[in-house]
Amino acid sequence: MSAIPIQSTKSRRERLVADGMVNTTQAAEWLGVSMSTLWRMMDRGEIPWVHIGRGRYIPRRALMELALDGLKWRG
Repeated sequence: MSAIPIQSTKSRRERLVADGMVNTTQAAEWLGVSMSTLWRMMDRGEIPWVHIGRGRYIPRRALMELALDGLKWRG
């Protein structure tokens, strides 16, 4: 198994934060989940986050990708 190039990882991270960050309260409201559910998702690695100062922040794009992955279509 080959390693992922550092530049590729950096580009992915830059794309994730390009649309800005939201705090955990905003993220939970946007997703329609409780704060405890959001924290569990963060702890399990389902949502990327970063510590800035005393708060945790989540990239807006990560929330959008999570929502898009969960879309259900009627066939």
